[in-house]
Amino acid sequence: YHARETLATLLHAEGPDCIAFTANVTQALNTALCGLVCPGDHVITTVCEHNSVLRPLFRARDLRGAQVEVARILPDGSLDWESYERALEGGANLVVATHASNVTGDVYDVVRMASMAHDAGALFVLDAAQTAGAMPVDMAALGVDVLCFTGHKSLYGPQGTGGLIVREGLEVVPLLEGGSGVHSFDERQPSFMPEALEAGTENAH
Repeated sequence: YHARETLATLLHAEGPDCIAFTANVTQALNTALCGLVCPGDHVITTVCEHNSVLRPLFRARDLRGAQVEVARILPDGSLDWESYERALEGGANLVVATHASNVTGDVYDVVRMASMAHDAGALFVLDAAQTAGAMPVDMAALGVDVLCFTGHKSLYGPQGTGGLIVREGLEVVPLLEGGSGVHSFDERQPSFMPEALEAGTENAH
């Protein structure tokens, strides 16, 4: 719980209970994307994403009929805003993007991306694997609905740690179900955070 409180302060989450721990940011992103993308949804991402974003999205495309659109970047590494705006035309259900490229180090204007996504009716999921701990990350100021992070990079935690922060009022369907330590006689995973997204024993060490 102390770790949740510390992360909530560092990343400006609404509270410690909004934070669910996972084995890594890959699991956090899979949890967010599998729990939010519905069959037939229009999802937008960018060409500079990690496979931890792209592969779950392409699986949703192939198995659930989601429409995945990939915005381009310009030769200087910046986001092609015209491409992004065209992708949002007609509405979208979800946008997922990295805060910074793990290849080039380019940092993207998340505030603008999230604002445009919300104007189009989409949720915004941020992959903060490269920036959490390396630069100021304010979930509220950025306008992010779900923020995914890893422990082993600039948060200086051990490998095999990560998590996601879900804004209050947003429900993410659990990726995994199992032991939660509470409500043991319920047939399904608890619906409240963080237990909803934390099945099994966490890496408390």
